[in-house]
Amino acid sequence: MMLAFSVALLRLPLLGQPMAGAHARRRAFLHLHARQRPGPVLVSTSPYLESGDRHGQSVDGHRKDTKDVPTSEMTSIIDAIRAALRSSGEGEISISAYDMALVALLKNLDGNHGPQFPSSIGWITQNQLPDGSWGDGTTFGDRIISTLACVVALTSWNIQTNNCNRGLLFIQENMWRIADKEHDWMPVGFEIALPSFLEMAKVMGLDIPYDEPALKEIYAQRDRVLTQISRDVLHDMTTTTLNKEDAVHLDWEKLLRLRSSDGFILRLPSAEDTATNQTGDKKCFDYLDGIFQKFSKTIPGIYHDVVERLWAIDRLKRLDISRQFRSEIEDCLDYIYSHWTPDGTCEPKKSQGKDIIDAATTATTLEASNKEEVFNFEQYMASKAAAVNAALDRALPLRRPESLVESMRYSLLAGGKRVRPVLALAACELVGGDVAAAVPVACAVEMVHTMSLVHDDLPCMDDDALRRGRPTNHVAFGESTALLAGDALLAFAFEHVARELGSGGVPAARALRAVAELGGAVGADGLAAGQVVDLASEGNPAVGMATLEYIHVHKTARLLEAAAVCGAIVGGGTEEEVESIRRYARRIGLLFQVVDDVLDVTCTSEQLGKTAGKDLTADKATYPKLMGVDGARVYAAELVASAEAELD
Repeated sequence: MMLAFSVALLRLPLLGQPMAGAHARRRAFLHLHARQRPGPVLVSTSPYLESGDRHGQSVDGHRKDTKDVPTSEMTSIIDAIRAALRSSGEGEISISAYDMALVALLKNLDGNHGPQFPSSIGWITQNQLPDGSWGDGTTFGDRIISTLACVVALTSWNIQTNNCNRGLLFIQENMWRIADKEHDWMPVGFEIALPSFLEMAKVMGLDIPYDEPALKEIYAQRDRVLTQISRDVLHDMTTTTLNKEDAVHLDWEKLLRLRSSDGFILRLPSAEDTATNQTGDKKCFDYLDGIFQKFSKTIPGIYHDVVERLWAIDRLKRLDISRQFRSEIEDCLDYIYSHWTPDGTCEPKKSQGKDIIDAATTATTLEASNKEEVFNFEQYMASKAAAVNAALDRALPLRRPESLVESMRYSLLAGGKRVRPVLALAACELVGGDVAAAVPVACAVEMVHTMSLVHDDLPCMDDDALRRGRPTNHVAFGESTALLAGDALLAFAFEHVARELGSGGVPAARALRAVAELGGAVGADGLAAGQVVDLASEGNPAVGMATLEYIHVHKTARLLEAAAVCGAIVGGGTEEEVESIRRYARRIGLLFQVVDDVLDVTCTSEQLGKTAGKDLTADKATYPKLMGVDGARVYAAELVASAEAELD
């Protein structure tokens, strides 16, 4: 969004920006992972994510209300997600109780009675949750299917009766909850896997409420899905259907032709387990065994680098927080694109087959990310300006002495584009901060800016009679009241920002730094310095570019710079980010003045909302005067390019 400031100032075509939210698209529907749960890379060791009981989380671990989440906690969560995204590797994720149960069901390939991977039984018995369930403790759908799978696995070997009884009790007491869970929060492929395991459990004689009304809809969903899939297609190309128990009805001798040179079909452990169980194929077994040994005799839920990144991007966009992770998402998209072929994608480079559903998901993700929807700069500015105006109105209610406060409100609430406060909000947003935390800074910046306009219009300064299409403050209220109103606005700006940041949860160090930054933009190193040199330069033909730059760096650019920098500071930007934004904003400040000078000699007073040609009448040095209008426009374009380079 900040790039659009430079473009809008030059009145060039707006930069196309991808929208933050992604259009809904169909997911790969037969992966046993939740449709809307945080993806595998969102797993964090942050202390704020450890318990499902904290901060108003529901039974499933999803927040009921996040509006009161402290800034420090939100920052910790964002940092944890960023770290997880940056550490994306070959696609392995946390151990899956469901997949461990599938492995435990695999019979010894040598023909001896017993499991092929005995340690999987040990893992199951040692990782039962206190309530008797297995699986992801924060996601009910995963717990119910994982618990059923683990009970079936243990029962198949006639061991661990106590574990089975506790698991069965959990299933008996909680099966009804399936009806209460939204479909989009259930694991993908749940409607296929659950009926398959229920049928296995019924054959084993396990005491499960098979007639539970909630299960009727699950069976109906399974039938709808399976009737939509052609068996001929399934035998000709890989799909994620192969990682489900229902795949036992397929011709696995044909399916082995889809196997890669390394022995895998989908790189989903559950698919390799099914293939090994159905065919006894050594290559499939070797691949599964390799995963088992690599992860210390455990099985991750998925082993897939491309899908990991696809899910991460999808989850972040659906949660509407993708703007916090732009660079990480770009890295993921680059990785995904590098694995795209004319035949599609699913497996990494060594695969000989491609998955239909994942190929479609990949294509949709890439298309949505590459499709440039025009960023509506005017709409963004209008919405942010409206928020600032409302905050300013609340901050300065009418009170005694009425003449002074009316004078303050007259100029403060006179409208305008609110470029400076919006820059503060945009900078906070850019570094991943909570925009609401930057509103006090935005208001303070506008109060300081309004003070400068009130004072600048005074007879002892520029002696202007028109500002924003109506009489200037001293014309409306008198010179002495206008002078005092400007002074009061300056004092109130610092009172407001100090009080509001202090009570708004912004760390004290950030708040103090922001206040100091704003103060520096006003005094002898900022507005005041620029105004003094500007007044002294009127009518002086010797004024050159160096003096002109000094005037506008201090008089115009310094406050724009402070606005953006304060927003970045309050938003928790790193030192590198803050300084990059500082350099960007300084160039935007100069650009703002160059454009203002050009408009002053090319537009009418009605178009500008202020007296046109005033600088020319006062014989002031301006960019068009020193460089010519065309030269000033060229310089403006150079400032745009250098400003944008700071945000690359």
